[in-house]
Amino acid sequence: MTTLVLTTDPANGYVRLTITPTENVTRVTRTDVNGTADVRTMTGQLPHTDASVLTLDDYEASHGTARYAVTTTAGTVRGTIVLALSAPWLGTPENPQYSTAVPSVLDYSASGETRSIVHEPEYGLGDPIVIVRGSTPRRGSLRVGARDYAEALKVFRIFQRGQTMLLRQPGQHAGMDMYFIATSYEIVTAAAWAEHSVFDVTCTYLEVGRPAGALSGALGWTWAALEAAYPTWADVEAAYATWGDVRTDRRTNP
Repeated sequence: MTTLVLTTDPANGYVRLTITPTENVTRVTRTDVNGTADVRTMTGQLPHTDASVLTLDDYEASHGTARYAVTTTAGTVRGTIVLALSAPWLGTPENPQYSTAVPSVLDYSASGETRSIVHEPEYGLGDPIVIVRGSTPRRGSLRVGARDYAEALKVFRIFQRGQTMLLRQPGQHAGMDMYFIATSYEIVTAAAWAEHSVFDVTCTYLEVGRPAGALSGALGWTWAALEAAYPTWADVEAAYATWGDVRTDRRTNP
């Protein structure tokens, strides 16, 4: 029987799924406070059709309880885990290496407007005629707190990538999580003293749908870490089966 082991990495804000299959794995989904979605995988990881262990890192789970379902050709295997986010997380879901925890999200605003059309006849000729349509997605502004200019610049650089971003909040702000595009952004001085200044990053945003791209990269895994772990390229080739495995630190021979 296929088995599923769930662990969390609080420092990097993700849930790791270790799947030991005895049947083909065709789909992996997560259900949390934000709804149900497929766990984002690298290109070619699913369907998984051999007996090797399949390791997936889920960088999009919300704070709180997450329920996972692994669909195989023999049935479904389920597991539950609690992810405790101690701070807001901000980053790009397809490229989690461009993600970071931030001290706080300040001055949050969200607005929308109806797309309904209203026709008002002349006075006394009847009630208004309303063509009901859906409303727009959330849009508004965020102020992301930073401890110093270097941290503010890191957040600014993530906005500069121009990709769909994901905001995940700790438990006290359930429902604030969203995928969004930053329509403008800037570094601002939050406070200044003679020898020290505090900076924030502000942005205006538009909420968008979850991007459909494959996972590409891993948070906490860098060229420097690879170089420190493997002294020669031959060692790298022995440890990883594919270049994709190198990018996400999936070691065939740990």
